[in-house]
Amino acid sequence: SDVSDDGNDGDGNTANDVTEVDLPRTPSLSVEKSVSSSVEVSVGSVLTYGYVVENTGNVTLTAVTLSDAHTSAAGEVALVIDPDGGVVDTLEPGATASFSATYTVTQDDIDSGADVTNIA
Repeated sequence: SDVSDDGNDGDGNTANDVTEVDLPRTPSLSVEKSVSSSVEVSVGSVLTYGYVVENTGNVTLTAVTLSDAHTSAAGEVALVIDPDGGVVDTLEPGATASFSATYTVTQDDIDSGADVTNIA
């Protein structure tokens, strides 16, 4: 197709032709996670996880949902993400949304001697 809009596309048609511009869509998302404490925890310590979700693409994202699975001696537990259960209705390019979740360390966590881990 003619992308120059010069009216001459080689087929004898001298009227203005449609100019086409490719608009690539590149949706992309990044998540940065932090924890309030990683040393000297004891039974009852509350670990607060912070999350920053950023739309690093060039299209508006909708119904973005953040989830986090926490693994400890007690097994895997889905953390409750605040606010709104970790859902963002609309996230414009370059925009960010912040969330948090907590986990309370148990005696089983301490007794197991294993690391407390999670993956967002």
